[in-house]
Amino acid sequence: MKDSIVIFGKDIPTYGICFYLGVLLSVCVGLFLIKKRKIELFDFVCCSVYVMIGAIVGAKLLFILVSIKDIIKYDLGIVEIIKGGFVFYGGLLGGVAGVFIYTKQFKL
Repeated sequence: MKDSIVIFGKDIPTYGICFYLGVLLSVCVGLFLIKKRKIELFDFVCCSVYVMIGAIVGAKLLFILVSIKDIIKYDLGIVEIIKGGFVFYGGLLGGVAGVFIYTKQFKL
């Protein structure tokens, strides 16, 4: 995969494009499903917040876990770790955990 594509003379990272397309697609599917299952829009929005928080935390935690050798080797501080990357599967698991927590907390 190319690192970036050029649109109107500007480099756009392909990972960012895929991320935002994924968010847009999931919102569209989510809105379709809440209408079909007669779920309140408020619950959808609140659950989405839980998912995003879970995804960010999960992606960062898995990044730290898979990079722990490098973190120790290069004696990286908390700022460098925070500036570091994210791992997709950690975000996926964290997002699923966010849905699980929300549905259990509010008995949905």
